[in-house]
Amino acid sequence: MCKDISLDNIERKHISNGYWSILERDYFGHNFCGHPKSNFIIIEETTNIITKNEKLNQGFVKKKFYNR
Repeated sequence: MCKDISLDNIERKHISNGYWSILERDYFGHNFCGHPKSNFIIIEETTNIITKNEKLNQGFVKKKFYNR
């Protein structure tokens, strides 16, 4: 129970203040909250396209992938 509350607080703090990129949020959910790998993580692990392009607008890219 305490672990769940702590993870919720960490996630809420980092999402609301913009410290994490969208990819970092997905990794947090996968690594610590038991979420399955998102398509965004799978694409990154396959191509490294997200980390190779620091100026990439991750929000735009993720939105486009999920709207297809």
